[in-house]
Amino acid sequence: MEAKSETLNRRTPLITAGIFLGLGLGGFIDGIILHQILQWHHMLSNIRPMTNVTNRDLNMVWDGLFHALDWVLTVVGVILLWRAGGRDDVLWSSQTFIGSILIGAGLFNLI
Repeated sequence: MEAKSETLNRRTPLITAGIFLGLGLGGFIDGIILHQILQWHHMLSNIRPMTNVTNRDLNMVWDGLFHALDWVLTVVGVILLWRAGGRDDVLWSSQTFIGSILIGAGLFNLI
């Protein structure tokens, strides 16, 4: 049992970085593709429909704040990954890292 706990502790920095990157990148995919390119929805389009200029402007501001949050989450993920890369005790695994990114993107979609 001790060996499994030790392995998890050695992968935690990589998992944490991957989850933050998944949250940020999942948000960017949603914001860029669904909000901007396809224009399927915006942050407040259910509350303030895009029927007039005021609502359109309000939705654009909230979309911008959403992108700023995505940017912060992605930067935090990169910083955590950088810090994990400087540690000798981190157990590196591409499967763990990709899985963590997918968990983060899934959490973004769940929320």
